[in-house]
Amino acid sequence: MMGAVLSRSVILAVLLPYAKASFPASDGMATTLGGAQSSGTEDGLGTNAKFDSPGGVAFSHDGATVSIVDTDNGFLRTYSVATGEFTLLAGNSATGANCVDGIGTNAKFNTPTSSAFSPDDATLLVADTACNMRSINVATGETTTLGGSDPDGDTFADGVGTNAIFYMTEDVAFSPDGATAVISDTGNFLIRKYTFATGETTTMVGQLYTNDCTDGTGIGAGTSTATIYPKGIAFSSDGATLLVTEPSNTIRSIVVTSGETTFLAGTCSSAGAVDGTGTSALFDNPKGIAFSPDDTTAVVADYGNNLIRSIVVSTGVTTTLAGIGDLGSDDGIGTNTLFGMPAGIAFSPDGATVVVAHSNRIRQIEAAPTESPTESPTKSPTPSPTMSPTKSPTKSPTKSPTKSPTKSPTKSPTKSPTEASTPSPTPSPTAGGEVSSAATTFSAARSLKVLLSATVMALSAAFA
Repeated sequence: MMGAVLSRSVILAVLLPYAKASFPASDGMATTLGGAQSSGTEDGLGTNAKFDSPGGVAFSHDGATVSIVDTDNGFLRTYSVATGEFTLLAGNSATGANCVDGIGTNAKFNTPTSSAFSPDDATLLVADTACNMRSINVATGETTTLGGSDPDGDTFADGVGTNAIFYMTEDVAFSPDGATAVISDTGNFLIRKYTFATGETTTMVGQLYTNDCTDGTGIGAGTSTATIYPKGIAFSSDGATLLVTEPSNTIRSIVVTSGETTFLAGTCSSAGAVDGTGTSALFDNPKGIAFSPDDTTAVVADYGNNLIRSIVVSTGVTTTLAGIGDLGSDDGIGTNTLFGMPAGIAFSPDGATVVVAHSNRIRQIEAAPTESPTESPTKSPTPSPTMSPTKSPTKSPTKSPTKSPTKSPTKSPTKSPTEASTPSPTPSPTAGGEVSSAATTFSAARSLKVLLSATVMALSAAFA
């Protein structure tokens, strides 16, 4: 029997050298790194690890580690790229007081949603929705609070240390030089900036309690003329640009020095699953966002559509990278794979891999083979019967804020975008406007690539 000696690593070593890889493309190969349909708290290798509605994911700059915010468990977990092992870094799921600083499992979070590594990988910043901005020493697991909420019920204040007040922080990103961090202060409709040298939090872009989908410019409270409803946030590698997702179904671009805010893709308050250019593309409650290492491309976790989308940053051309719109977790290639309300997304430093958190799973999208071999193998392995699709997860993330702050706004928004947390029924991405050649070019090379990749997955399942 081949099964006695044939392993996944052997299959990959034999088959994949016959094709060259490129990424991103419209036909990346999605596989599962960890998690299962059922939720849980277990650490371990691969699918032995369990999660409960994981949110943000982030690669370390050396590419060795992925941080996972295990939202409903209140954990910060790490994944070793070399070993495939998931390990608890900080947090515990016991009942009792939240927002507790401490080392390892002595720390307590309250609905953490995302994290970001410092440029030296020594620190993780955590957007802890109800406890706001936290910091973890990666070497020791010690958690401290950098900014918090007010016990008297106030929801906003700039200031130093814990004198600064946030309301529902959803995402955080380090500047490339490590001097500052930006925070999506979702409940206040603001992007805030934290300066590490002074510990001071200031307002960068947005108008307090106001979102009417307005572009604008200017930096600071009372100066910025843009309105924004920030969710996911990402820095370009040169620190010049921020990309921001909004529950109002848009992707915004911000010039860091001037605060100039413009729409890159999507239409405010119009949900859909349409590929296209600029505002002709449609999203449904996009969450996580990440730049490619060369800043040419952004990938988006399109939560409400169950899709992974790709945007050409220079043109706003949006295409579907993976998923078909149905809720699920099936591995596969391009639109032959399924995702269930993807929340977190991250590019590897070499640009070869995208990691996605959704439902109770951690998945990766890698380059599928794109060129035919110069010499075919003398005999191709015969794929085993395909395994039955995995059932869709029964639990979806529920802790993300779904409504505007309860405090009366100082300025009434002219529009009140509603965050769409329910996936659109089986949307089919439709081409609209200019689309990239990667999404429209089909060749014999692609046919071979699909065959090889399908063979890898089928044999891996049968003989692993």
